[in-house]
Amino acid sequence: MNLWLCFILLNTSPVHSQDPQTPSTSPESQPHITLLSYNIHHAEGVDGRLDLDRIAAVIRASQADLIALQEVDQGVTRSNNIDQPQQLADRLGMHMAFGGNIDLQGGKYGNAVLSRHPITASENHLLPNVNGGEQRGVLEVDIALPSGVAFKLLATHFDHRSDPAQRLASAQFINDQFTNTTTQFVCLAGDLNATPDSTVLTELSQHWPIPNGQSKPTIPPARPQRKIDFILPRQSSNEATAELSEVESRVLDEAIASDHRPLLSVLKLTNKPSVRPNVLFIAIDDLNDWLGCLGGHPQALTPNIDALASRGVLFNNAHCASPACNPSRAAIFSGRTAQHTGVWSNDSPQLLKLHPDILAIPRAFQRAGYATLGTGKMLHGGGSDNVKLFEQSFNPDQRWSPFSSKQVRYTPQELPSKGTDDPRHVIERKGAESIVLPLNRMPSDRKAEGDDGESFDWGPLDVPDSEMGDTQITDWAIDRLGAGFEEKQFFMGVGYYRPHIPLWAPSRYFEPFPLDKIQLPPYSQDDLNDLSATGQRWALEAVTAGSHATVVKHDQWRAAVQAYLACTHYVDHEIGRLIAALDASEQGRNTLIVLWTDHGWHLGEKQHWGKWTGWERSTRVPLIIVPPRSSTAQFAAAGVRCQQAVSLLDLYPTLLEMCSVPGPEKLAGESLVSLLKNPEQTTGRHVLTAFDQGNISVRGERYRYIRYADGSEELYDHANDAHEWHNLAQQPAHVVLLNTMRELSTADFQAD
Repeated sequence: MNLWLCFILLNTSPVHSQDPQTPSTSPESQPHITLLSYNIHHAEGVDGRLDLDRIAAVIRASQADLIALQEVDQGVTRSNNIDQPQQLADRLGMHMAFGGNIDLQGGKYGNAVLSRHPITASENHLLPNVNGGEQRGVLEVDIALPSGVAFKLLATHFDHRSDPAQRLASAQFINDQFTNTTTQFVCLAGDLNATPDSTVLTELSQHWPIPNGQSKPTIPPARPQRKIDFILPRQSSNEATAELSEVESRVLDEAIASDHRPLLSVLKLTNKPSVRPNVLFIAIDDLNDWLGCLGGHPQALTPNIDALASRGVLFNNAHCASPACNPSRAAIFSGRTAQHTGVWSNDSPQLLKLHPDILAIPRAFQRAGYATLGTGKMLHGGGSDNVKLFEQSFNPDQRWSPFSSKQVRYTPQELPSKGTDDPRHVIERKGAESIVLPLNRMPSDRKAEGDDGESFDWGPLDVPDSEMGDTQITDWAIDRLGAGFEEKQFFMGVGYYRPHIPLWAPSRYFEPFPLDKIQLPPYSQDDLNDLSATGQRWALEAVTAGSHATVVKHDQWRAAVQAYLACTHYVDHEIGRLIAALDASEQGRNTLIVLWTDHGWHLGEKQHWGKWTGWERSTRVPLIIVPPRSSTAQFAAAGVRCQQAVSLLDLYPTLLEMCSVPGPEKLAGESLVSLLKNPEQTTGRHVLTAFDQGNISVRGERYRYIRYADGSEELYDHANDAHEWHNLAQQPAHVVLLNTMRELSTADFQAD
């Protein structure tokens, strides 16, 4: 988002209206602001006459928008008991703040600030009183400039009667108190009773640049001429999205209304050159909504992912384009649906085989000048695809870790046991006991005849984290963050494999989940009764994992839930390490973080295990987007949730918009930037998930509709049936809704 360019020029601001509650300024009508510092000396002129109208006339003629006043009386006898700051505010139609430093003649004596723009806060600070001189202070006022820019004005008056040590102590106080403020821009203005060559100005100049054009005396010729009034602006916060600079400063030729001439300064706010954010693109395999922040399982232990969600926007209704690894990831990285890419299922050829030159996300960023790095499972092809997608990659064995794919392979002698109730494959380990797989002692439902390892397995392993592939990719990513990127922005993809099966993790991650305390996911015994034969077949077939019947027969349901929770807890730990390293690095402030999973996963719901269905458990995914800390003001407050339906296809256009990176002319998804700024808006959108050709699932804010290739249908109302136990497709009351959903499901998939 472009910051409003504020050129603070002289003599262009209209006089403020008489209603200080509704100032007329706006970025469109008044992009010009001036700042005036004026010691009004109780409104007593050099002719000895007390005349507040004269002071008001000087301010009005200057057309200043921010005014720092010194030697102001409030209800003091010598100035006829007038409330000078309020009277001036009323005459000029301005906001006002006053800070009294001395109780004097029945009233107060001090500094004031007048402003055409709203004053959001004010506080008066008493300056050090070193040798018993008159008490002085500094009035701190926060002002909301047009476009929301925060500006802090400090109005002050240093003592002139006492030892110079008091003025030096005042300067030191201001340096200590106001140089570390988080407000973007701060300006010190007032009568410092010190000349430019004094130790006071030397002290202040350590933090407050001394502008040009302020050398003319501010004490009129009738008095000993000297320069003692200053306006010292500075950019306080390194996180400012604009730069503050002086255009002009000059002393006004007015020497009657007060014994000080007014000092006027013209400042300018200009945009900093935009710096594109880095991207940390975190993928997790097969993770459903079993996160603390999503509440999918009451025993989920994911403090680091939950903390990440609290820093950005959590999309509560996000869905994959296809509920299997190969087609889902192909859609994410290409920004196109299976109709365009031809990647319909895990059995389809992989994306880079079908489209070797496709402008996938990392390639678009590399072409835009980013350094690109990838590790772990990003596309379904794993390491071989990472080599093609990223300039740097690291590709350890994740799937079978802590073992290799060779170690888990059955020998010819062991293979006959694989499909029996006593499967047995032995892994010998140096210096440690041998391990017998599968840990869950269940027969293979899918590949009993093949000698590959059995992945539908779970259990703890007595191994250090360092032997796990997901730990190794975290170590590599942390090392790269520490090494730096030679002045380039980076796009880093980090792909975690767990909780993909086999559900193995170091033993310590199982300890928080005692088996006898494990809660099974909600299920209904007659859940499949209102489904078509096709729907029942999709539920019961062991396509991407094992069968529910086998799990129940071998009394492994709770053990599987335990292992899924443990593996998720393990990956959460690794993500916590990664985010901590990013935050500690010099790139941390300007990095966009995106965390996503490729699809959900059933753990017995609808008697299904694995993915590859059109139901909520399979299509719904965690999606968290955390804008860079350097630009949080442009987006919604941290920790909000978006309930609107969104798709993982939206990631590509979102990244392009947030990073100002050019990409393909046509993408299937929609940028989520608008929702990142206003997550509570209602879009009315429906997103589609394809599970093989001809099968479509449609999800909106409330309803899900599923249409199978044979025309059979399902309809679920998530407002009343979060577990999708009641198929409403045959109920006459929903005919109109069904027709709407049918039109959505037969439309060109995501307009691709």
